[in-house]
Amino acid sequence: MRICYVYFDLIGAVYPGWEYRTSELLAELGHEVFVIPRHRCLHEGQIPLPKTADICYVSNPMCVDVGLKVKEFMKIPLVVNWLDVPKALFSEEWRIKEYERVREQAKQADYFTAISETTAKDVEEWLGEDCPEVKVNYIGVDSHLFQAFKPKEDGYLCAVTRGLAKQKQHNEIIQAVNLSKSKPPLKIIYGQYSDVQKANVMSRSLFGVGMSNLEGFAVYVVEFGYYAKPFIGKRLPVFEEIYGDNIIYVETPKEMGEKIDWLIQDEAARKKAGEALQKVVCEKRLYLSDHALRLEKILCSMLETS
Repeated sequence: MRICYVYFDLIGAVYPGWEYRTSELLAELGHEVFVIPRHRCLHEGQIPLPKTADICYVSNPMCVDVGLKVKEFMKIPLVVNWLDVPKALFSEEWRIKEYERVREQAKQADYFTAISETTAKDVEEWLGEDCPEVKVNYIGVDSHLFQAFKPKEDGYLCAVTRGLAKQKQHNEIIQAVNLSKSKPPLKIIYGQYSDVQKANVMSRSLFGVGMSNLEGFAVYVVEFGYYAKPFIGKRLPVFEEIYGDNIIYVETPKEMGEKIDWLIQDEAARKKAGEALQKVVCEKRLYLSDHALRLEKILCSMLETS
């Protein structure tokens, strides 16, 4: 299979991210993958296209504009992968405007995938009755990268708030730590680390914390689970779908502060909660390599019906 793979690159970013890594895994499975970085294409005013391809896969809905150009030029089916939909009122104005552009452009796609049942349902409601069926394909931890570090405890907490969206609520995380009696050190990963550095920091944390109000999947929860690290966060529909009661749920910074103190003081509880989250990762095959295998099957089935 020859795949035009459009992904969401950030010019000057120190990390490639799971979207780009998936293209490498598809190539390792034996497919011809022609990687098309969205931002660099628009910035440089050109799109490097192969002579022939079978299908165009857009790994992030923000890249659908470039995907449509590929579809039109090469006359091949277009698949758009959905990460989330900004349905909450607290989304920034610029984000809402971007998704309005995406909504109109996505209607010209042939097929859709999504990274969770929750996201798929939101997309179908958001796009309306003309929306085709959305195939669900969970993402996961890049175990090839993360296995390079053995889990240990260096006494600090870790939060991942990568991105500009306000719903990550990093201020509430800081507030929660300040409200705790133990006041442990906190390391926030917001995009300043490479993927290798991120894995190193997460592997040495006591546990993960987050106060996001909206997630399409939250791969960082899987990454904490890979290392058997517990995670404290708000109760979100996608968390209940994927992780069930294996996340320590809180609603306020005060509650989080209390749970932080509890996990720090109770080593047995910390170990039990971490192992429970790790079990979810194992049983649901929340690994990026499995995501690529599932994507391979989905794209093949779409080509058969196109």
